[in-house]
Amino acid sequence: MVSLTQTLAMLGFAAVAHAQIPWFFEQEAQVESICNTDESKNAVCYQDMEKVKFAKSAAVARLRIGSAWCSGWLFGSEGHLITNNHCINNEAAASRTTVELAAIAPGCADSVSMGSHPGVIASTSVTLILNDVKLDFALVKLNLVNGFDLKPFGYLQASQTPVQVNDTAYIMGHPYGKPRRIAMVKDGTTPGRITTTNYTESIQTDCYNVDRLGHNLDTEGGSSGSPLMAAKTNTVIGVHNCGGCKASTADYGSNYAIKISYIVDMLRSKTLLPKDAVAQDPSPTTTPSTIAPVPSKCSSIKDDVDYAGFDLANTNRTNAGDCCADCDGTPGCKLFVWSSYNGGTCWLKSEVGVEVTSVGVKSAVLINPTTTTAAPSTTPPLPDPDLCTPAEANYDFPGNDIRSVSSRQFKDCCAECSGTPGCNFYVWTDYNSGTCWLKSKQGGKASTADYGSNYAIKISYIVDMLRSKTLLPKDAVAQDPSPSTVKPTTAAPTTAAPTTTRSTIAPVPSKCSSIKDDVDYAGFDLANTNRANAGDCCADCDGTPGCKLFVWSSYNGGTCWLKSEVGVEVTSVGVKSAVLINPTTTTAAPSTTPPLPDPDLCTPAEANYDFPGNDIRSVSSRQFKDCCAECSGTPGCNFYVWTDYNSGTCWLKSKQGGKVVSFGSRAAFAAAGSTPTCLPVEANTDFSGEDIADVAGAPDSCCGACKANDKCNAYSWFNGVCYLKGMRRGHFHKANVHSARVYKCQPLEVNMDFVGNDISNVSAEAAEDCCAVCRNTAGCKAFSYAYGVCYLKSSKGATKSDGSVTSAAV
Repeated sequence: MVSLTQTLAMLGFAAVAHAQIPWFFEQEAQVESICNTDESKNAVCYQDMEKVKFAKSAAVARLRIGSAWCSGWLFGSEGHLITNNHCINNEAAASRTTVELAAIAPGCADSVSMGSHPGVIASTSVTLILNDVKLDFALVKLNLVNGFDLKPFGYLQASQTPVQVNDTAYIMGHPYGKPRRIAMVKDGTTPGRITTTNYTESIQTDCYNVDRLGHNLDTEGGSSGSPLMAAKTNTVIGVHNCGGCKASTADYGSNYAIKISYIVDMLRSKTLLPKDAVAQDPSPTTTPSTIAPVPSKCSSIKDDVDYAGFDLANTNRTNAGDCCADCDGTPGCKLFVWSSYNGGTCWLKSEVGVEVTSVGVKSAVLINPTTTTAAPSTTPPLPDPDLCTPAEANYDFPGNDIRSVSSRQFKDCCAECSGTPGCNFYVWTDYNSGTCWLKSKQGGKASTADYGSNYAIKISYIVDMLRSKTLLPKDAVAQDPSPSTVKPTTAAPTTAAPTTTRSTIAPVPSKCSSIKDDVDYAGFDLANTNRANAGDCCADCDGTPGCKLFVWSSYNGGTCWLKSEVGVEVTSVGVKSAVLINPTTTTAAPSTTPPLPDPDLCTPAEANYDFPGNDIRSVSSRQFKDCCAECSGTPGCNFYVWTDYNSGTCWLKSKQGGKVVSFGSRAAFAAAGSTPTCLPVEANTDFSGEDIADVAGAPDSCCGACKANDKCNAYSWFNGVCYLKGMRRGHFHKANVHSARVYKCQPLEVNMDFVGNDISNVSAEAAEDCCAVCRNTAGCKAFSYAYGVCYLKSSKGATKSDGSVTSAAV
């Protein structure tokens, strides 16, 4: 799972040296967005060979937001600028944004670095006009310094031409805060290109699950907000926001950009589109929109609104406004939903279903729907969804497709299949906001975390159960021996020797009870081993200290789940279990095992949300309530998410991340006031000063020594000594030194501000550092961290949701 928690792409922001990671991310995985090797160049390299592109690059600005770097570009002729929302996401960030133009190295081969070759400052703050999280853009207006003239720098315009795969493209920006660079080629001299026009993650991520453009042009941290340009027209087709490329491999993947058409549509709908922002935009005397006006028979178009289910038909239309006539001409149609699928599709619907937010989608209702629908006698009644078999979640059955039907809800697929000649089976996925795949029969089973489906019970399970109860009918199994040749061991119990009962499962050794079929025991997982045969699990359990029972499932070719306690019994078809008759008692003494906390001590569950990132590890657990104990017993765990992945998994996390909808998931903080947490060890790193005590010991003893000393909040180990420290004031490279922080405050509350009660503020690299600062400051009981500053507070006080702030109580 990508944790539903580990993202496949990272946002393109630079906070000091954190490439491609915004300042509110502290996860350091996949920080590069170079596609194999960096082929971007100083902009001046193209001054002679690409005069127009070089001239266009003058509109690209280097942005400094506090201590972080981003890119942006002048949009239209009225002094507006576009960048990413994760660069400027509120007015506070806007007030701290410096816009620098003409930051360019004079020579093609000149060495460049972060902040080098300064240009001219156009503004030291901007006014936030509109920002959007899902489309990850911010439109701002420059507060120009006295007398500054933007005209020499020109401006960029958005393209209105649909983008196609393999269209040539280039990107201009300030990666890592360096002077302006242009990435125009890939793999030598081949022009950069569009790799996909509808990329979405299979699950929600911090890049947000909107379809985006993929490209193979090199970017780095600080490239966030760079314009992705059409090479043929030199107009903007996207706003770069996510890195996904891999360095040092020919199979490098893609970087990603938000489609400029989505941004233009949103700005136009709110009448905020700057003058001259769109190439060849019609003058105000003509229709002020590229979308045809909706005929009077339909209501006004709603942006980003979808209505689930009730699809009648679909038509291919580039323009949402054209859907109204299609709906009006389709008997039974009462409304339409338009999406960009397949170049533009009108989904014509018979009823107004549940309203759903879906970025880029447009919808309208027919004001006076026609009543010339077919007589009811010619329309077979839709079957009750309950008449279809129960859904089998998280599996696909590829192949045997008859057709696909757009449907926002799984339950609608039953009627679609029942009304389609030849359909006997169906699978629903979230493709294109929901699709029923109608099939002639069930194919092979493939695991997928996103699919729902119907299922059939394996006949082998039924046969095994009937045989074990001596109820298997005569001639029920192909090639089954006739009764006259059946061995006595398969006959009725009166003639069968119980010790030789025929089975395809190896006999369980005497140390375990008889295997129970279709019985699972939730939670208390110790370890797992890979075994094709359930009978082999007993020896694994017997050899694992603390194991009292096992559960076997077919996961990954066969897996033994070794458990420390007999949990709640759960029926699970195909699962097998047995209890160790005389479990070993060679487990660690109880005094070394902290008691598991009462699940009620963890915060109440937040249902139907995931919080991607910050994973420490995952633990198989069939019930959400078991996650509290797992998290509280795991060093560094402050937050956890439970999902139904692999029959139930606890995702243990160092802190709460950004919130995304994930139906069925549940999340909570670990027990308040839980034991101090040792953060990851930083190898070959020394923490400056702040020493409070020296304790002799091995590196792995320092964490415990710091936990035991109330004044200790960090340590550095060197040459057999733990140097305990009041805080991490600074750090520097030093060979053979190992250091770590010890977090002793309440769990971090991400995207939460503690309002007021400030007593002072201190610069810091991370929110975790604020804990030590607060604990060392008289009267400090809480803190909020934003833009590299710890705001120390006398109490927690009132709270306010704010995507730029992380807070905690001491």
